[in-house]
Amino acid sequence: MQNSVQQQQQQPAVEGATPSGGGGPFFLLSVSMTSWLDYYTAFQPVREQSSYGVYKTTELPSAMQEAAGMLAIVDWGSKACIGSLRFEMPQGVLMEPDRLFVTQRKTNDIAVLQMANTKPTLHTHSSQLPYTLHHISNPHMANIHTIDKLHPDSSVWLVTSSDSDLIAEINDKGEIVWAWWAADHGFDSLPDGRKQRRSQDKRDYRPETSVSQEHTTHVNSACYYDSRYILATFFHQGILVRIERETGDHEVIMTGLKHPHSCRRRGSRIQQTYGGFGSEGFVFSDSCHHRVVLLDRDLKVDRIVGDVQSSVSGDRDSNCAGMQWIQDAHEHVSSGDRRRLFCLSNINVKALLNNQSTALHASSACCQWQQGEPLPNDNMIVEIELGDREGDERIVDIFPLGVNNHLYYMKEISADDALRWATSFQDPAPPLPPHNRPNTTTTA
Repeated sequence: MQNSVQQQQQQPAVEGATPSGGGGPFFLLSVSMTSWLDYYTAFQPVREQSSYGVYKTTELPSAMQEAAGMLAIVDWGSKACIGSLRFEMPQGVLMEPDRLFVTQRKTNDIAVLQMANTKPTLHTHSSQLPYTLHHISNPHMANIHTIDKLHPDSSVWLVTSSDSDLIAEINDKGEIVWAWWAADHGFDSLPDGRKQRRSQDKRDYRPETSVSQEHTTHVNSACYYDSRYILATFFHQGILVRIERETGDHEVIMTGLKHPHSCRRRGSRIQQTYGGFGSEGFVFSDSCHHRVVLLDRDLKVDRIVGDVQSSVSGDRDSNCAGMQWIQDAHEHVSSGDRRRLFCLSNINVKALLNNQSTALHASSACCQWQQGEPLPNDNMIVEIELGDREGDERIVDIFPLGVNNHLYYMKEISADDALRWATSFQDPAPPLPPHNRPNTTTTA
């Protein structure tokens, strides 16, 4: 398997170059931090010295203030990053035909990339990036995890603001046009029992960062179920909920989860960004249980994939053992109805820093991994082949990306979109495998 830095062909990113074994599928990947271990190493003494988990960003150690991330375009066929662009700790991403919307944790805004004459330009308020000033933000919104849209003609975006326990629709002026405050709907207690009503809070959240213990839910993902309902994951409660937009009433769909993330629509085609409203169901990550849950259109469990007991046989599913914190998952159906699941698996950074982890493997040392062997202790993309029934799945490939690259979100994109955006995603010396140029067609 060719998936290490050392085995990548050192080709320049020029027209006509093609990666060895390329051809897709292609993914747009958000790497929220490229110095993940340094960030948390610097954060540990800060947390130990303070009993209050809310911090002014400008007062944090330099290693935290300087932390950044990137968007990367990945060609799975060649295990290569064919383009990357720096962002201020990017998390959620939404792609439109000629625009990208990227939520940034450090600056607490949404950066907008506009495609102009086939060459994207970045609009963000970060002074560290030499681009035109423009962004979308609101004082009530911080640590924006996800972004979604109801239909192509909509002029508002659905976002989750974890630091304020808020789900909202926001327009391009930064105005909140619909809001669902968790504390106003029964979720008003912090994990330690303190009460919190953030909808009555007039402070500006944007200059601050806070730990999840200062949030009543730490809501971290939301997507449209249809025009009437919204699905969302609540980190602390370990639940998936469905919210009626008109009344604000909520229904708990699934319990017993541990720090769930990334609820999104399933779809057999990469073009299914809007429309259908999850006609093939939904998928989310049960992160700390090391598993992925696939739901049908009626929100019934279709399948559970991961290192957990099978709901059918009760046996341990050893074929997918070794994945750690599953941040995100994407279902892919290729020609011949071959079903695959691509997961973002991150290491347990707290255990690592407390010396409770096994020895680290650099990405370049993972190239000899074979099916059936233990997974390396690394942040990676994991490919799982899905059989006809639950329990009939296996890990067939991995792409280790290094312990310092914290992986957050992935979206499958077409070969044409990968090529278009990769021409301008050319930051120097990306901390992922070297740039190559993908093929212009894909067989996936």
